[in-house]
Amino acid sequence: MAPGLHGRRGALLGRTGATTDTRADAVRTAVAQHPSISAELLASTIGALNGARREIDAATLIADLFLLSEPPYPESLRPDFFRAIFSLIAASGDPEGARILLDRLHAADRVSTVLDVVNFRPEGAGQTDPRADFAYNAAIFANATEGDQAAEPLFRLALAYQADHVWSANDLGYSLLERGEKLEDAERLITLAAGNAPDQHNIIDSLGWLRYH
Repeated sequence: MAPGLHGRRGALLGRTGATTDTRADAVRTAVAQHPSISAELLASTIGALNGARREIDAATLIADLFLLSEPPYPESLRPDFFRAIFSLIAASGDPEGARILLDRLHAADRVSTVLDVVNFRPEGAGQTDPRADFAYNAAIFANATEGDQAAEPLFRLALAYQADHVWSANDLGYSLLERGEKLEDAERLITLAAGNAPDQHNIIDSLGWLRYH
C-alpha cells in the first residue's frame, strides 16, 4: 500500500469506532512497509482521535505501540510521544479513563519508564508511588491547559494511589484555597504536605496562604 493510503487509513480509523488494537495494527503495518512515515503516521492518527474527542484512546494507542508491545520506533521519538500521553489525558476530562490506562501500564511495569524518559519525577517528596507521580503530572498538564477545575480529579487520582503524595496534596490544597472552595479539605491537604515536606518553599508558601485565610 502506498504511504499516502496508509495515512488516510490511519486518519479514518482515528475518526471512527475502530478498536485500539485495530489502529495499532494498522500503524504497525504501515511502519513495516514504510519506516520513514512512522512518526508522521502515528501523529496524524493521534490527531484524528484527538479531533474526535477520543483523547484517552489516543493516549492508549501510544501506550500500546511504545510500551505494551515491541514496536519498531526509534528511541528518539519516545519523549515527544510520551509527553503527549499527559497532554491527552489532561484534555480528556476523564480521570476514570486515565486510571484504566495507568493501571494497564502499572500491570506491565511501564509507568516508571514513561516518567524516566520524560524526566517528570517530582523533587523533594521522598519515596513516591510512580502511579501517583504519573497522575500528578497529568494534573499539572490539565491545570496549564484546561484550568484548575479540570486538574482537580487528576490530583485526587494521584492521592487515591498515594494518600500522602506531597505535591498533589499541596497543589490541590492551594488550588482550593485560591477558588475559595472546600476550605476544610484545603487545610487538611496543605497541612499534610507541610508535615511531610516542611522545607519545600512552595509548600511553605501554601502554608502561609492558608494561615492568611
